[in-house]
Amino acid sequence: MARLLLILAFAVSVVACGGSAEPVVDTQGTVQYGNLETGWWYIEADSGVLYTPFPLPDEFKVAGLRVQASLLLLTDTVSYFPGTYVRIVSIEKLAATAGGG
Repeated sequence: MARLLLILAFAVSVVACGGSAEPVVDTQGTVQYGNLETGWWYIEADSGVLYTPFPLPDEFKVAGLRVQASLLLLTDTVSYFPGTYVRIVSIEKLAATAGGG
């Protein structure tokens, strides 16, 4: 139900802004932690692209965690950390694959 409300709220915001929303990317990847400066959490997509989500919920701050995510690209921000800054539209944990992945 919460996911449906989030999607509905996003759709309303797109309409309210005249349809000029930033692009959304759907991806699977692995949560990682980088040690640059104070450190930061990011998602390394299976394609190799790095996404830096603001904020990443605490339950997803596990290095090596596999996730499926819809990410709103923040194209009007300046990156301090490597990767593309994003807001999470939706995110879920993926079941571990055979062999411990």
